[in-house]
Amino acid sequence: KSRIVDSLWAGWTYENKIYGIPAILNTSAFAINKKMWKDAGFEVGKYPKTMDEFVEAAKKMTTKDVYGLCAFIHEFHISQYTHAFGGDWSKINSPENEKGLQFFVDLYKVHKAAVSPTTLNVAWDGEAFAKGKVAMSTGGPWYMGYVKNVDPNLEYDFFNIPTGTVSKQSAYSNAFTIWEGSQNKEAAMKFIKYATQDDNISALGEKVGSIPAVSAVIGNYTEKNPVIKPILDTVATNGVPFNYPEKAGAFKTDLTKGVEEIILDKSGDKTVKKLLEDLESKYGKK
Repeated sequence: KSRIVDSLWAGWTYENKIYGIPAILNTSAFAINKKMWKDAGFEVGKYPKTMDEFVEAAKKMTTKDVYGLCAFIHEFHISQYTHAFGGDWSKINSPENEKGLQFFVDLYKVHKAAVSPTTLNVAWDGEAFAKGKVAMSTGGPWYMGYVKNVDPNLEYDFFNIPTGTVSKQSAYSNAFTIWEGSQNKEAAMKFIKYATQDDNISALGEKVGSIPAVSAVIGNYTEKNPVIKPILDTVATNGVPFNYPEKAGAFKTDLTKGVEEIILDKSGDKTVKKLLEDLESKYGKK
């Protein structure tokens, strides 16, 4: 257990029981177009540390041709902002979630610096970023392969999710699991132990283009992919799970629908606070 990045275990643990052995690590970050950053008068490598700095940068990089930020109205992207303010979906209607969610909404309604992929006629945030339609986007390691395929000459960096009130980033993983009805549990466990050995997990990560969840081999990964190093250096200490409620699918649908309605002024007088109250009533722990 000690060989795996510690922050990943929470996503596979329920009532103190482990339901999966993390294999592939994923985490969150902001991707930034280095040329757009430089053209806006900023120094490459000196990226926003706080959400206040971040929103000012997003506004400055917004032009008649490009938005400063792709803020996909999707639970993963919304959660980056609630995490930054100390939020956690295990307690839906919290002051921390309200601050983070309001910040996300204000990027659209107040600061006019954010755009959704739909508005840009692209399928997802990574496409908007890779095609140079936005200067920044919440994303992660999966951007690397996609950007390389779309525009191998695009110069970009990753930087940590800026601090709202806390320094946090999502930490989650794919895992090896054993079916409860398996007749070969001992053999399956032997395979998992074999697959998570340093050389084998490294080979898996290289094959699928993802980050191995074993702490000892992450250094090798960052040597080959230095652009990702800043966010991997902090995931062990800053990584947090999403902690979606039990009915996660329905919750995500209602969350994103509610946020979209507020942003598009289709919610009547519904506020972020009222949305969280409704979600808490429907999905919160009883």
